Amino acid sequence: MDIPGVKLTPTQTRIMRLLADGLPHHGKTEIKPLLPDGELAGPTAVRFHMSKLREKLVGRGETIICEIHNNRICYRYVILVSAPAQVPGK
Repeated sequence: MDIPGVKLTPTQTRIMRLLADGLPHHGKTEIKPLLPDGELAGPTAVRFHMSKLREKLVGRGETIICEIHNNRICYRYVILVSAPAQVPGK
């Protein structure tokens, strides 16, 4: 998934392609194989990559949210209705 004006690493591109459907069913087990070390990645590797992606999306009114579904952590890519820069009075 290409985001105009945002330079993504190959790993971030793979993660964004997975999250592009906007559904909340993408857990660590689906994301870990997309990382450079795959299943050998450490326990905080997914969280690190999600944080870096959020940093790149912050000014665009987009983000990746973390939700709990069926007792597991899932990630979802969302476009915010009102980005902070678009809120009147701010």
